[in-house]
This record gives sequence, C-alpha cells and structure tokens, in this order.
Amino acid sequence: MALIGLPLYSALLLSAVGTTIGKRAAAIRVVAPDGARPPLRAVLRRELWGRLVLEHGLLLAGGAGAVGYGAGLRGGPAWHDVVGGTRVVGPKPAPQRAMAPPFAPARRIGPGGLELGGYLARVAAFLLDIGLVLTVWSVFVLPFAVFTDQVDTSGDQVQISATFGIVAGLLLFALPGLYAAVAIHLTETTVGKHAAGLAVRRADGRRVTFWRALWRELVARWLILGGLGMFFGATALADVLFPIWDDQSQALHDKMADTVVVIAGPRWRSALDTSPVATDTDA
Repeated sequence: MALIGLPLYSALLLSAVGTTIGKRAAAIRVVAPDGARPPLRAVLRRELWGRLVLEHGLLLAGGAGAVGYGAGLRGGPAWHDVVGGTRVVGPKPAPQRAMAPPFAPARRIGPGGLELGGYLARVAAFLLDIGLVLTVWSVFVLPFAVFTDQVDTSGDQVQISATFGIVAGLLLFALPGLYAAVAIHLTETTVGKHAAGLAVRRADGRRVTFWRALWRELVARWLILGGLGMFFGATALADVLFPIWDDQSQALHDKMADTVVVIAGPRWRSALDTSPVATDTDA
C-alpha cells in the first residue's frame, strides 16, 4: 500500500499547491509546461505511471529505472517528468525565451529558442529505435529466408545464399535511416525519441524537411559516419560522444545536417507545432 499511497499523496499535493513537504523544504516545485501549477491528471500520470510503474518497475527489474532519475550528462527531465509533461524548478524561474519554457536553464537553450534534449535521453531513444528496427527486420527477413530455402541447415554448417545475404545486409543497413527520416519528416520524432520526449529541428528552430531528415539519418549518420566507422571505429564513437561536450548538444550527424535534438514534451504531435517558426524549405 505504501508503494501506491506515497505517489498518490505526492500527486494530490502537487496538483493542489505545486509542491510537497520535502520539495518545499528544498525550495523547489513542480510546474506544467506553461509554468503554472500542473493539473491532477498530469501529476497522476507523473507519479503513478512515470515514477511508480516505469522507473520503480525497471529499477526492480534490473536497475534500468535508475537512469530515469538522472537528468542526463548535459541536463534534461527525469522520465516521470517526461511522462507527466512537468518539470521541477526553483523558486525564481528565468525569464521566458522565444519557444522554451520559462524554467529552462539558459545553457540549455538552442539557437532557435528551443530547449536542448539531454544526452542520456538521446542514447535511450537511439537504442529503442534500433531495437524496433531489428525486430521488424527479423520478423520479415528471417521467415522469408527459411521458407524460400535461402538458408541451408542440412549440413554441419549453416549456408546462406550470397544474393540473399547481400540484400538482407543492405536492407539492415538502410532501414534504420529510412525509418528515422520518414518519422522525423512526418512527426518531428521517432518512436524512441517520442518515448524520451524528444524531437528533431533545424538549429534555428525551423522544422526539418524529408530530404534534410534523409541526409541526417541515412547519409550522414549511417552511410558516411557509419561507413567510416567500419574502418575507423573512432569515427562512429566520436559521433556518439560528441553531444557530451558540444555547446548545442549536437552529434556529428547533427552538425552535418544543421539540426538539433530538442525537448518536445509527452505528446506525439508535440507542442512545437503551435510555434510561429517557418518550415525548412531550403534543404
């Protein structure tokens, strides 16, 4: 009962006064995206689903929930705040910027006025997307290989048709980039990034066209940096680690495509769509 009672207690206090006894002692409070006190449904989603089920459940299942409490190596909300669409702020929020919430730290604001996404959230989103792509590839490619005799298991060794192996390998190489490009073009995010509360925009805040998304994901990330990484492992490693020390949290493929990963909130079609920023038309 304590596991459920404590989140309920927190949710009721947060919706009523925006803080709890512990948070008040620490001079912090919880706010909605507009800086106001969060509604009850948001804090219930934050405490019951985000904290109790997601973070504590994964913590008991193997420790992964501990990552959810971290703000990332360069900042960002905890998982329960992403789920609830809330943020923990101090007593005096910073003045509001063009498109970022008023409580966003100045060092986390990108050139377009959007709040930059955290590093660990980006890594988690990437791993989720890769897992999804590998699952889809396995579901369609492996049964096809077996039922069309592309794989021979009659001998001591498994024999794979050369043509099938090449096609399957190329598909596995291209599918992550194509999937991400289409998803970013249509919704500004992917399944993994949506789960982490992230979206992709131009560095000046404009939306990304399909061709720029295709350049970012398929050409820059996988063909150029991934291809070079097959021969020079440091290239792929540098792309993964570059957001840690970059001022705009950009990976190398972000630099090549002039994009940034920003915090978009818990909705599928994010609140970024309500901004007056023009669509990218020069890609």
